[in-house]
Amino acid sequence: MPDPDPPSRKRHRTAKPPSHNLIKSSKFWFPDGNIDLIAQKTSFRVHSSILSIHSNVFRDMLSIPQPNDTEQLDGCKMVHLSDTSEELTVLLSALYEGASIFGDHNVLPFSSVQTLVRLGMKYQVAAASQEGIRRLRELYSPDDTMRSMKYLIEGKQDPDFAFSIAISPEDSISVLHLAGTFDIRSVMPMAMYACCQLDIDVCVAAVSSEKWSLEDFRSCLKVKEVLRKRESSIRQKLYKSRRGEDDCDLNSCHDAWRRPFSRRNTQHDDKLWTTGTHPLSWHPWLLAKTREREWNCCRSCLSKLEGHLEESDLVTWTVVEEFFKDNKLEDDADV
Repeated sequence: MPDPDPPSRKRHRTAKPPSHNLIKSSKFWFPDGNIDLIAQKTSFRVHSSILSIHSNVFRDMLSIPQPNDTEQLDGCKMVHLSDTSEELTVLLSALYEGASIFGDHNVLPFSSVQTLVRLGMKYQVAAASQEGIRRLRELYSPDDTMRSMKYLIEGKQDPDFAFSIAISPEDSISVLHLAGTFDIRSVMPMAMYACCQLDIDVCVAAVSSEKWSLEDFRSCLKVKEVLRKRESSIRQKLYKSRRGEDDCDLNSCHDAWRRPFSRRNTQHDDKLWTTGTHPLSWHPWLLAKTREREWNCCRSCLSKLEGHLEESDLVTWTVVEEFFKDNKLEDDADV
């Protein structure tokens, strides 16, 4: 028996979303634009020529002839993107307002720097990705390691120097993940070192929220153990190196050399003892104590102390860097 209501041979297309359901971007919605980028429910009316000049992906996309029934809004082609409206705003800022984004005079939050790298790579906007990577390298592979460490671990900036990224200690987890995704090897050692200073609960939460892979977390635990061994090694070497030498018999030097290794004398520096994964903290910490004359130390002994600490810092960085060269740490490695 024939169907009393046979289906029509023509398929009815889904109605296009009415323009009043979309929110116009307050920053990037140009009346003379000819393409609407839709991120979430926000419409960015921009210029296809600008997109094509800066992005290989958009250029290839827009060069493909489109059918007559392509989805449009007010006569402009609509392109739906999977990015958030905040992320797209950052990318378009790089395209339209490069001077305000590029340059260290403009301090960017880490979320914006991360977006520059990720969307710059995704849409092949070289200027955006390169700017994001440049800022990460400035902070995570710098000339002044101690200055960066103080900022990354303690959140304290040098009053005479400002980094171009506003970042929190927990952001190093995302930096390490970003560096692994896009093979930015130069920032990996310091990012891993900074991650090793975080509370274990913070790291576990990052894995649970999928901000960090289980593999990265396991790597962090391996490096933590190596850093604990390094810190123990530094304490023992500094303590033993002073004993039995006759070039200085000042009691003040003797006390200055031994006091850092007495737990009862470091109650105000409990973190140094409880974490045990920050061997690079010894250098600025001990020198500050001697130079502030909290512990008196002669010039000869101070010079010897600096030599030991500089050598120790070099060994520590070599150990961490070797992990990323070999992508492993041997359990019986001499650290």
